[in-house]
Amino acid sequence: MDQEFLKDVCKGLEQSPKKLSSKYFYDTRGDRLFKEITTLPEYYLTRAETEILEEQGALISNYVKENDKALEVIEFGSGDGMKTAILLRKLGAGGISYSPIDISMHVLRLSYENLSDQVPEIIVDPIEASYDEALDILLSRPRSGKRLILFLGSNIGNLAMPEAQKMIRGMAKILDEGDHLLLGVDIKKDPETIRRAYSDAEGITAAFNLNLLERMNRELESNFEIQYFKHYAAYIPETGEARSYLVSTREQVVNFPGAGKEYKFSENEAIHTESSWKYDKQMIEELIQDSGLSQTASFSDRRGYFQDIVFRKMG
Repeated sequence: MDQEFLKDVCKGLEQSPKKLSSKYFYDTRGDRLFKEITTLPEYYLTRAETEILEEQGALISNYVKENDKALEVIEFGSGDGMKTAILLRKLGAGGISYSPIDISMHVLRLSYENLSDQVPEIIVDPIEASYDEALDILLSRPRSGKRLILFLGSNIGNLAMPEAQKMIRGMAKILDEGDHLLLGVDIKKDPETIRRAYSDAEGITAAFNLNLLERMNRELESNFEIQYFKHYAAYIPETGEARSYLVSTREQVVNFPGAGKEYKFSENEAIHTESSWKYDKQMIEELIQDSGLSQTASFSDRRGYFQDIVFRKMG
């Protein structure tokens, strides 16, 4: 039994209101379900960023790569690497090494396979680690050239502003003057468009959230009755926060024998499972404050739903 997983779950369920970390969504089934989510008509994020990389990737390349110089590409929260392959081809594969970072070895294997097939000339060096662990590894690792950090797909949106600022400053520390960060951010827009992205008609996002309960039953020997929970999504326009919940539909008690603990749920009590923050210009400026990074270019899809922003490390 994964004691860290158990400890984190118990800590979250002892909070008021109850909360679970979204990092535990990603077991093998969770990875597959999220891949399905990215293809849903309501989930605009992947299509919008793919459009940017396909249509403007060559322009992005002009900002982040110097001709004939080695480039070390490091991607946090890399996922399966499909969008990254688009950018790597635009960069021109010569002299590029690529280190995808993810907590899911299953996803890292997919990334390796996809990139080996689509960009076979690139050296792929996966890092299975949390963000903090990866930053420590990269601080002590010898550089192989200029560095480009990728943080795509609105991964930054999974962090509240203080944690997001800490993450950006951590990334800046592993960059030297003239290195770059390419950051994907989901832009504030029609609230209903955002809400639908986290509550699709087919129920795939609901299954993705409910799979977290199934994972706990399987790996932590808890006894969640999945049929008595439902997924609920909400968006708060004032703050730009999209929130996901699992809601208990009746009074119930869930046991964790491995921890010797039980947790009572009242009818309609919610577990907060994920937040996804949407950005505007002011929030982007706040995000990079005191990081030593300066925005040099921004690229948007045709509808203005999403931005990939280039930042440069200053001296």
